Amino acid sequence: MAERQRRDLMLGDDGDLVIRNGDFAVADATTDDVALLLLTSKGEHMLDAFVGCDMPRRMNGVISRSQLQRIVRLQAERDGINWDAVRDGINIIGRG
Repeated sequence: MAERQRRDLMLGDDGDLVIRNGDFAVADATTDDVALLLLTSKGEHMLDAFVGCDMPRRMNGVISRSQLQRIVRLQAERDGINWDAVRDGINIIGRG
């Protein structure tokens, strides 16, 4: 069964909304959703305080690759993202 696309407003590489022909661009948002999960810290999302991978806080900490993968996988799955469909597109570099 084919994975359903998550269509939403498109974000550029700089995180700003993309505007095409004077209107907001809409596209598959799975990649943007995962990127936002990585950059969001717990407590930042007003509707769900448990959303976010806390990457800005964890960047200089000591965390293993397997711990990091688990955090990202759990957050993606909580958001309804099929982890098996996106995990190969995420390059997680960790210590150990």
